[in-house]
Amino acid sequence: MKFLGACGITSNGLSYPDVEDGVVKREMIKKAKQVIVLADHTKFGDQMFYKVAELNAIDLLITDQRPDDQLMEKLSEHRVELLVVSEEEFDD
Repeated sequence: MKFLGACGITSNGLSYPDVEDGVVKREMIKKAKQVIVLADHTKFGDQMFYKVAELNAIDLLITDQRPDDQLMEKLSEHRVELLVVSEEEFDD
């Protein structure tokens, strides 16, 4: 199982601004049995320089807000599980 942060998530997949970091993330994904991506809503729709993986490489996306309908459709199409978590859930 690998947890990854994301710089950019679009219907085309995950991307990073830096090639070196992207290459490392790509290799981590290749070797992982399960890929969990952690990304806040500001990463949605952001296409960075280096594409790391297609959406079908992601098993679970954990975020703070539901993505727009277009991205939701693509996540569903690629069978990416979505978990939306708000800060209130962690307040005691």
